Amino acid sequence: SCGQLFMWGSNTDGCLGLGENTSKWLDYISTPTKVNVPFTVKNLSCGGRHNCIISGTGQVYSWGCGDFGRLGHKHSQSVSFPKKISSLKNYQVQLLSCGYSHTLVSTHDELFTWGDGNKGKLGNG
Repeated sequence: SCGQLFMWGSNTDGCLGLGENTSKWLDYISTPTKVNVPFTVKNLSCGGRHNCIISGTGQVYSWGCGDFGRLGHKHSQSVSFPKKISSLKNYQVQLLSCGYSHTLVSTHDELFTWGDGNKGKLGNG
């Protein structure tokens, strides 16, 4: 369905967003499972161990493994459900991309990056 979110695969570190935080690689869901979010999903990007979505209002939510600060929540803890990135609440995000351990989002005129900056991945020098 349009604007809904379905996930499947490994649920390591809660990366499916189903609220079941686990660190076991064997916790795997093989069929598409709806993730209950109270908004329309506009865009999605899947990283190595984390995911991000843009809501219909341009807000960004992330979940999964928090190592390197890749979730953008100002800590390195894993999150097992889509959680709004509070530092972006005043921006209308248009695009996003998750790498293995970093994330990039852009508005109409700004680019934000966070996570593992090793080897220049974040583009901030």
